[in-house]
Amino acid sequence: MELWACPVCLAPLDGLASGSITEYLNCAGCAVRYPVCTVGDQSIPWLFTDPGGAAADWQMRYQGFVLQNQTQRQRLQAALCETGLTVLNRERLERQLHAREVQSQQITELLLPLGFSSEFEVPGVDLNRLGGSVDKNQGLLSYHNNVFRDWAWNNGENEAQYAALEATYLPGEPRELGRLLVLGAGAGRLAFDLHQSHRSTATTLLDYNPLLLMVASHLFSGTDIDLYEFPVAPLTSRSHAVLQRCQRPTVEQPEDTRSLGFVFADATKAPFAAASFDTVLTPWLLDILPCGLADFVPQINRLLPVGGIWQNTGSLVFAHANQRWCYSEEETLELIEQQGFEIIRAERRIIPYLQSPHSAHRRTESVLSFRARKTVEQPVRPITAYIPDWALQLELPVPSTSPIAMAAAHHLLIAQVLAAIDGQRSVDEIGQLIARKYELSKESAEFAVRQILLAVE
Repeated sequence: MELWACPVCLAPLDGLASGSITEYLNCAGCAVRYPVCTVGDQSIPWLFTDPGGAAADWQMRYQGFVLQNQTQRQRLQAALCETGLTVLNRERLERQLHAREVQSQQITELLLPLGFSSEFEVPGVDLNRLGGSVDKNQGLLSYHNNVFRDWAWNNGENEAQYAALEATYLPGEPRELGRLLVLGAGAGRLAFDLHQSHRSTATTLLDYNPLLLMVASHLFSGTDIDLYEFPVAPLTSRSHAVLQRCQRPTVEQPEDTRSLGFVFADATKAPFAAASFDTVLTPWLLDILPCGLADFVPQINRLLPVGGIWQNTGSLVFAHANQRWCYSEEETLELIEQQGFEIIRAERRIIPYLQSPHSAHRRTESVLSFRARKTVEQPVRPITAYIPDWALQLELPVPSTSPIAMAAAHHLLIAQVLAAIDGQRSVDEIGQLIARKYELSKESAEFAVRQILLAVE
């Protein structure tokens, strides 16, 4: 707990306990209360800048998964009612239908500690932090295949990724990691391998996808998880739906859970005190951040003491609308050195990537791995989301913009929200239309309208 800090003002956090369980962390600086989720013997804090807004965001993504799952099952049921099916046709469709039903139960059970359900109530949303909760491109199952890569396939990918990172060490260089923070830890396998092989003093995993971090916390504790995989390009009839047993590798010594920590949070607003870690690892993170790298590197600098180590591995495929942010490898390394680091070693190598044994797809990635040492302190740059006036003052008209018109062609709900914009209606008025159409509460409809409009602004 001494490491955690408020993601808004970076003040220390105090635990508010009920019996022996910490239910909330409270910021003495700005009085924000952050919930704590209990998973087994782990207490995982929910440290987003707007905890209520982030909870509502992920609840919406969970409901989106449930609706998509229902649609897939309805299509399979409709296919099963068609005439002329062969035995193989029927077997495949029935297997997929059963798998989708079980998948819904599996995902729901994993997320139960977060309280997501169809009766979820939209919490109070801090309008000053609106739009900064969750990356709009992040879905609940965005990186679902990474779970199987990490814990089920056993096809050599994890070993190749680990070797790529190890190649950045100089001959004879010590491997001690000290206090390790993994930003964007995902399902956690690389963090697990490092924690086991280098015996870090303590390892903290941070991710803003609750499903991935829930999986990681279970696997680290030694609890196996069964999940269905639906390969993109199935090799055989039985490959259309494969029940996978996700389990951690055998370890020589039982894990001391006191040396592990998990945090639901945004890597660009890491909720930790300055110089809290000896090593920071960013696996497959730099090119998917919703901000410029020049703003993010000082955040890494803040988390390390002078002499601390930043390790990175992953692709560099920047896809920002701002072309200045789409750095080359050379520009990336130059920028890092300009922000208070010296590059110890950088290595690029080609490794296998998401090569499911049940899929015809075979992909490789050229990844850049580097180790850098912090040499000087750098001032932290604020990373904030742009929020237009009409999202903060609900009585103002919402302008009809070109990005809004383009998005209307792709999503039904989004299209209906956007179609209601005439340059006169406010968020409140559009929310009333959506609330009537979908039988939503006024608060839920207004939240959905705000999020949809902010996503395309």
